[in-house]
Amino acid sequence: MAIRIDNPPLDDTNKLLGEILKVVLGDDSRVMFLVPYGQGENVVARLRVMISRKRNELQRKGKRVKQFRLRDTVHPETHGGKRMDAVVIWRDITTQHQMKEELERMLSNG
Repeated sequence: MAIRIDNPPLDDTNKLLGEILKVVLGDDSRVMFLVPYGQGENVVARLRVMISRKRNELQRKGKRVKQFRLRDTVHPETHGGKRMDAVVIWRDITTQHQMKEELERMLSNG
């Protein structure tokens, strides 16, 4: 099930990422929001850069980073006669992610 974000804060990537991660990491749902036509891929690219920066910042501070991959799809839709890009984002956790988290936890405990 996709949880829809109405009026996403497209001008504030950090705030948008916070809203997405709150849903995706909280209850393992998909997030969907609409952006102006042709801007979907750019918004996703900005989100990926921001999450990479946040992870690096947390690692520099010595904090453990939750391991996951954000998956996305961008497709055109028409709403009220207006073309929009629908962006759907969800979390993917592989066995490799789980093993890396476990290894980091074991190493940090001694």
